[in-house]
Amino acid sequence: MAGGNKMTAVEIKEKLRYQEFEISLHAFEEAVDDFLSLEEVINAVLENGEVIEDNPDDFRCLAHCKSKQQHVHVAFDYHDMIKGLRAEIEIVTIYKPDPALWINYRKRKR
Repeated sequence: MAGGNKMTAVEIKEKLRYQEFEISLHAFEEAVDDFLSLEEVINAVLENGEVIEDNPDDFRCLAHCKSKQQHVHVAFDYHDMIKGLRAEIEIVTIYKPDPALWINYRKRKR
């Protein structure tokens, strides 16, 4: 890993490319609720995903990507991977960010 407990966009994309990830039921349900297919979200992260928030203390990060001209956020958990319990990262949630809560969909409004 690049910086201790941090995970970079490159590392996330590598995990996705080699199918070393799991998807939580919550992430699946949120994607369905927002009419997003998992395949298109994964492809969007691979194509243009960027880490916009990182919380290395909790082994989580938030990525932004665009899928079919829609902004999408994907939260990843990599705790078990860091601890050596498994090779996969977990997709915790997937959602379309509310523009009232975000600046350019990448920074939380305060």
